[in-house]
Amino acid sequence: MLLFVISLSAALSAQTSWEAAFQGSTGTLWVVNNSYYTSAAATNTGLAMMAGTSPSITGLTNGGYAVAFQGPTGNLWVYDSVSGGTEFGLGMMAGTSPAITVGAGGTWEAAFQADTGSLWEAETGGAAKNLGLGMMAGTSPSITTLTNGTYAYAFQANTGSLWVNGVNYNLGMMAGTSPGIAALTNGGYEVAFQTNTGYLWWVTTGDADITATGFCVEKGTSPNIVYDGDGFVVVFACGEGSLSLLFEDGGGYGIPLGNTVDSMAGTSPSITMGPDGAWVVAYQDASGDLFVTDSVEGALGATQLAMKAGTSPSIAWIP
Repeated sequence: MLLFVISLSAALSAQTSWEAAFQGSTGTLWVVNNSYYTSAAATNTGLAMMAGTSPSITGLTNGGYAVAFQGPTGNLWVYDSVSGGTEFGLGMMAGTSPAITVGAGGTWEAAFQADTGSLWEAETGGAAKNLGLGMMAGTSPSITTLTNGTYAYAFQANTGSLWVNGVNYNLGMMAGTSPGIAALTNGGYEVAFQTNTGYLWWVTTGDADITATGFCVEKGTSPNIVYDGDGFVVVFACGEGSLSLLFEDGGGYGIPLGNTVDSMAGTSPSITMGPDGAWVVAYQDASGDLFVTDSVEGALGATQLAMKAGTSPSIAWIP
């Protein structure tokens, strides 16, 4: 594995909050954490990514992180902060990106669309399974770890409908988009997605709640969702690339980002939630750089780390 660190200091400081992964303009996987804003340190792993695809990152219970991505030959790769990059002999559908979530004891679980068009899962150590569920070409799944330790997968089926695990919600999704999923403290899940009419909707486990928000989502982009124990927060690109946040916590909705933050057209934001309930959003800004904004510290700003056109970052809290 080739590892290259650019820094004004010797190396990255210890992980103390979030870590973001993205495809740099170099076409390789990059990782950066909150210390960048004081040390200007970022890691270019040197691992090439498939053009037009995006990574997914998760924090691990051992204090490290793992990033899943599609490599240049079309196979699934996982970069582990401890062991480095590993290529799995698992072919992915062209133009799609994997999702990854934390498992027990420092392990991870990944979901991806195989080159056969079916939803697959892979786990630490290389074991993999075909879940036998057909996905829409050009879309990617999302995955979360439920409170009982099992996993839930949300995806656009080959019929164009939203599915979660074996449940068909019979809700049409916009072509080329993917849902976001978050685990709830009651053992269930919440899914946010763009409907085939271009609006943001969400659903709760087993049709307990299906909500049409009335907010438009930029065509071809996908929302991301996180849960903080009291309610969930959805981040999404709306008209002309402006970003919005939508809260649902019993106190109503809010759009604190409003139209003040512009993302690159055709890209999607990512959100994570820290243990203190603070959220952090990462996205590709209108200039093509990685940008991070924090609910506590405000707009941390453009990193001046150039991203590959048409790709989106992923951000996760590191325990």
